[in-house]
Amino acid sequence: DSGARDELPTGLANAARSLRSTFGFSSLRLVNTYHGRVGNGGTIDYKSISNIQGETADSESPSFLDWRLSRVRSIQNAGERPSFSIELFRFGARIPIKAAGPRDDSGKPANVNYYESIGLNLEKTGIPSNSPTLVGTLALPKTTGTILLILTIKPVEN
Repeated sequence: DSGARDELPTGLANAARSLRSTFGFSSLRLVNTYHGRVGNGGTIDYKSISNIQGETADSESPSFLDWRLSRVRSIQNAGERPSFSIELFRFGARIPIKAAGPRDDSGKPANVNYYESIGLNLEKTGIPSNSPTLVGTLALPKTTGTILLILTIKPVEN
């Protein structure tokens, strides 16, 4: 984000340092955090309206999010840090693109929103336990912004 630097949660401090040095970003901001709980081998689906481009909640052209973690399994190898395998990680967004539409009776073009799908699919990936991990990046259409998808998976006791 080219805007002012916002404070990130302390749990993302190491990831933010790494992202700034790797990508050269001067400013990062947290747009959304999602939580879900799934059993070993389970799947979680999430669909919602989002403010991924900083729109207000009553925006006439919202963005829509759709993400999925499928067949998440805990892996514990002797002497190694616990981790998780994920059969499928999918993150998708439909981003509004404004365009001039057909002209009205006065000859003035009407604004029309078209939606462009952006997204990322990963098959058979691994994530270390309790460690924010960059799983992918997405460029936002008609902006200089980039979405950095950070995934953290933590084991919980039943």
